[in-house]
Amino acid sequence: MFRLNILAIFVGIGGGVGSWLFYTLIHVIFEISIKTPVEWLNENGFGIFSWIPFLFAPIIGGLIVGFIGTKVPPDSKGHGIPNIIEAINLKGGKIDRSVPFVKLITASFTIGTGGSAGVEGPIAQIGAGIGSYVGQKLKLSPKELRVLVVAGVSAGISAIFNAPIGGVLFAVEVVKRRSSINTFAPLIIASIIGALISHVLLGSDPSFSEFPPLEYKNPIWIPLYIFFGSLCGILSAVWIKTFFAIEKYLEIMFKTGRIPIWLRPGIGALFVGIISLGMYFYFGDRWETFTIVGATHEPVANIFRGNDFQLPIKELILVLFLLFLIKLIATCFTIGSGGSGGLFMPTLIMGVLWGAFFALFASQFIELPPSHVELFALLGMAAFFAGTIRAPFTAVIMAAEITGDYYLTLPLMFAVVFSMITSSALEPDDLYIKKIHEKGLALGESFSEVMDSVRVRQAMTPIENITKVFTSNTAHEVIEQVRKSGHEGFPVFEADRFVGVITLTDLLKLGCDIVVEISVSEILYETKWVGLIWN
Repeated sequence: MFRLNILAIFVGIGGGVGSWLFYTLIHVIFEISIKTPVEWLNENGFGIFSWIPFLFAPIIGGLIVGFIGTKVPPDSKGHGIPNIIEAINLKGGKIDRSVPFVKLITASFTIGTGGSAGVEGPIAQIGAGIGSYVGQKLKLSPKELRVLVVAGVSAGISAIFNAPIGGVLFAVEVVKRRSSINTFAPLIIASIIGALISHVLLGSDPSFSEFPPLEYKNPIWIPLYIFFGSLCGILSAVWIKTFFAIEKYLEIMFKTGRIPIWLRPGIGALFVGIISLGMYFYFGDRWETFTIVGATHEPVANIFRGNDFQLPIKELILVLFLLFLIKLIATCFTIGSGGSGGLFMPTLIMGVLWGAFFALFASQFIELPPSHVELFALLGMAAFFAGTIRAPFTAVIMAAEITGDYYLTLPLMFAVVFSMITSSALEPDDLYIKKIHEKGLALGESFSEVMDSVRVRQAMTPIENITKVFTSNTAHEVIEQVRKSGHEGFPVFEADRFVGVITLTDLLKLGCDIVVEISVSEILYETKWVGLIWN
């Protein structure tokens, strides 16, 4: 364990430096692709063309990400956290060494050019990839390797959000999902080092540094916090279902239309560009105040500054509700089409927007206490996250850390708990685990305990009930069998002769989009596939 503690220092440094590089690259790309061109066009008499960057920058970014995506391992794609959970639980902590570098580039272009995605998934993968690389180089055991991977996640989240306690809790609750007291030290060390590096390179202010001081005083409002938390739970379940429904729809549309993989993120970015364009035409020179895509979070900052929007109250209520819907839809199209980025920050932003909307709407009917907008924005941020990710401790602590306010634990806990209870009743899986289950993989919070207590004869499928796969079947049919049966491997027969075994992991290594129409016979007998998928 002493060795892991020392290695955690280096992983923490890597996570901290990685977060600084990531943050800097996002903002450089944003300045070059959108902000500077818009300012130059307006200042030099070409204001009539200032809309162009909002439409075309996301498309260009999406095409760049799509092109890179055809050249990299499958682990480098998507929103990151499910890939890490899968690597920890199913691959012994092994992550391809190219993942941190690829994720740094693709996520920076996705977010910097105006895509709606978060920074936490990519920085978690960057940190996890660094931890995995160090562990593999030193030939650590799978158990030790997993600890370093989780330590990398802790360092990255701690650094990017300036939240060292939240980074540890996120790594334990969301990524590792089971813990031993012996593994906490490396996580804490990596998180502290990551935060220190971030303080040196990015400053020590919390993520929302202008958050006003609030204080919980009157218990009469507890029923309102419970009601609000339950509403957040309903919306969290809707958010999870909507994301996967749109992702599935886009996947079917792309496959039906035979859209190349490299073009798909650009098509998703086109929808986001149209949304950004509409917002620019509506808000004009004040577009940065209301933009919720790309690298800026000005609406959130304005809410926490004390409702500094300079809009009539009724118009602001409508605008906040529309921004909530726009953020939800834009994130679905950005990530669902193959863009690179996380879902953590979009979830937080939606929670803030919903909380501010709820408070202003409720104020039209009941008299709420001062600073009610900021208070419910904070409660919304934590409750929406807890309902979506099912990590209550992370939600409460991180809400306090990223705002710098630790005095609202009681209302936060009421909102968070009832949000999680309501959301779980409507949608059993959280946002990350649902992605893993969509692949046909079985994984849960009690994975290790189940493996320790169940005997093989209790879990096995009798031989007469085993699904057979024939050499004439396609890879797509094998994947469908995985979904129907819950099994991840099948015996392969040619007529009545047993010729081999095929597993879901084998297909995932090849990339399902590439091999869905290839027959099992081709996979078995063609030299180019042999050695890649057959044991």
